[in-house]
Amino acid sequence: MQEIQKKEEEKTILDRMNKNEQYFLEMLNTISSRVYFREYFEPPKVHKYMKKKERKENQKKRNEMVKQNKMQHYDPFQAYSIKEMQLLVDKQENEKASLSRKRKHRLGEKRLMKDLLPKTKQLKRKLSAIKRQKEQNKKRNKQKMLEIAKRGRERDRKIKRNKNKGIVSKQTDNVRFSMIKFGGKRKQDIKRASLKTELKRAEKIQQEIKNTENGKMDIELKSQLMKNALNKVKGVKVKDDVKKIKKTMKRVKKRKEKSKQKWKERKSQQRKELKRKMKQREINLKKKKVRGKK
Repeated sequence: MQEIQKKEEEKTILDRMNKNEQYFLEMLNTISSRVYFREYFEPPKVHKYMKKKERKENQKKRNEMVKQNKMQHYDPFQAYSIKEMQLLVDKQENEKASLSRKRKHRLGEKRLMKDLLPKTKQLKRKLSAIKRQKEQNKKRNKQKMLEIAKRGRERDRKIKRNKNKGIVSKQTDNVRFSMIKFGGKRKQDIKRASLKTELKRAEKIQQEIKNTENGKMDIELKSQLMKNALNKVKGVKVKDDVKKIKKTMKRVKKRKEKSKQKWKERKSQQRKELKRKMKQREINLKKKKVRGKK
């Protein structure tokens, strides 16, 4: 019996405590949340020294806050209770914390970029220096080639002078259909050598260069190389690279094969079209005969 009485007493005490707690919370809720959260009810300031975007945002927030405050003043049921306000404040604080983390991350990225900028600048300087050096080397090589070409021309002139001493030039009719002949042959008469002959010539020159001992070359080989160098300087195409000639040969071969295949396809298509037309013609003739009998 005593145990039962004790339990009943405990229950009554707990009920009283719960009632008191509820009453206390209700009393707290009667107090407006502005008393505890004044900072969140004050509208943001707007002044002329602010930036345009910031001023517009603050003005919008200010107008919204003023509307809410008026509504809560005239209708107390729309006002936030202390619990609701506490939840809103916690949410805002969490958002601020997340924004601060993002800002820190961005700051870290900016610092990294600042650290990397000097290294990238150094790399750019090195690359620019390498480019300049290459350009200088190209200019030097060009100058050398031009000097070699000049020497070759001077040598050719000297040889011509020595040959033409005491020889009188004969008058010849070199005019044909308003075209002047220089050296007897026209451009139309000159035929370009085939790729096979050019390949053989290039291979021969390469073999001769390899066979030379201690850099001693034949006069014919030297003159041939000089001619090639002069032509290159003038802008004439000289096919003396074996690899490039082989590449061109392969390309030409592929092109020919492609064109052969296309031609075969075209022929077969033409035959099919011809057969189709013949069949159609026969059908049309049969139809005409049938109509004539009727």
